[in-house]
Order: sequence, then C-alpha cells, then structure tokens
Amino acid sequence: CMDMIEEFPSQIEKYYKVKHSDDPEEVLEHIALKLNRLKKGGLPDTNAAARIVLKDWQEGRIRK
Repeated sequence: CMDMIEEFPSQIEKYYKVKHSDDPEEVLEHIALKLNRLKKGGLPDTNAAARIVLKDWQEGRIRK
C-alpha cells in the first residue's frame, strides 16, 4: 500500500480528499482519520486504512 501511495499520490489524495504529504504513513493517517478508522485513544488505525485503500484499488474505485 505504501508503494502505491508513493507511485500514485495524486490519485490517492484526490479520491480520499486528503492533503499531500511526502510521507506515505502520514497520508494513511489522514485517510484513517477521514474514514473514522481509529484505535483506542483516538489514534489513526493505519492498518485498517491500508486495507481499505487496497480494496478500493482492486475494485477499480481509484483510477490511475
């Protein structure tokens, strides 16, 4: 998922409406917050966000 965020940053950022960052982990954190995927304590669940990004990519929701 991190490679995908690095390879296609504008598509990922446009689809999830998150701001640009050179750090893919930070992008995943923004996506997790946007999708309300949080762990205990309100921390972003980046694993859940990564699974969602991969699923959306596989289902063709995110275009190249």
